[in-house]
Amino acid sequence: MRVSLAITVLLLSISYSTVAKDVDCSQIKVLNSAEAIACSKKTYAEMNALYEQLFKRFKGVTPDISEDFKKSQKDWLVFRSSYCNFVFNLKPATNQADNTLNTCFTMTNLERLSQFKDF
Repeated sequence: MRVSLAITVLLLSISYSTVAKDVDCSQIKVLNSAEAIACSKKTYAEMNALYEQLFKRFKGVTPDISEDFKKSQKDWLVFRSSYCNFVFNLKPATNQADNTLNTCFTMTNLERLSQFKDF
């Protein structure tokens, strides 16, 4: 039973990563379940990679603004989670609600990426 469950989870994660490569997450307003999960993960990874680059760059600035940037990102992640959970709770408990949560994460991650690119 556990092996079966592990194989199922592995296959789903492979299919989600395949979907993310095929989908332009920045152009989607409503995602199906696989797209929503894949885009949420994809945009989060992109945001984290850009955050790391900016953090290193800000660490070399005088005065050192990297700690302010780090706090800002932590605060933003709390905001994003709170906001998306609020949006999620507006929907009835259905598969569409799951899409709503992951779509919200995708859209807010894209907004943050846009902010990072302005730096």
